[in-house]
Amino acid sequence: FVRREIFDARAAVTLDLHSGFGLRDRLWYPYARSSEPFADLLRVRACADMLDRTLPYHVYRIEQQSESYCTHGDLWDHLHDTHRRERGPEPMFLPWTLEIGSWTWVRKNPSQLLRADGPFNPIKPHRQGRAMRRHLSLLEFFWRAARNHRRWEPTAPQLEERELPGVHDAARIEARPAADQDKPETDTRRSAPRSSAGERP
Repeated sequence: FVRREIFDARAAVTLDLHSGFGLRDRLWYPYARSSEPFADLLRVRACADMLDRTLPYHVYRIEQQSESYCTHGDLWDHLHDTHRRERGPEPMFLPWTLEIGSWTWVRKNPSQLLRADGPFNPIKPHRQGRAMRRHLSLLEFFWRAARNHRRWEPTAPQLEERELPGVHDAARIEARPAADQDKPETDTRRSAPRSSAGERP
């Protein structure tokens, strides 16, 4: 599927949905295997800056996945590096992972911890619907970002120079100190499922 829909596209953005611990929903970009800088960090910065301007009250913490934990053999690390090796840096492929914080559901319904699927899922039907609706704006954002990538994607010279004028410093999308990472957020605005968007040739 990825080779058919992503590798042959002029530009593609994927969103993989995970449910995990924590109070904050997080948008992760590669790498998960190590803390080495992501090869497409400039595109990540441009996309994150556009998300901040498009949805200024979004609920997401944007960070490299390895800031939370490292994994071995991550699928999206492998697919991105394979795409870059086979097609070069010019066709954009940005794989994102949405790590949905589940502690809010558990805090409101502690008894769900007694179920095998309870720690990571919204059990009550109305919370399932709310979790789906919460991220609809993000799905539309990524779909439009892939469709209109030429309007925001860094140019080839900028990618080579690794400079993007007008975009905040990369530190703005790095993780907060560990002691602060799972403090409750005051922002309750809703902005939710696995999705991919690609512009076909």
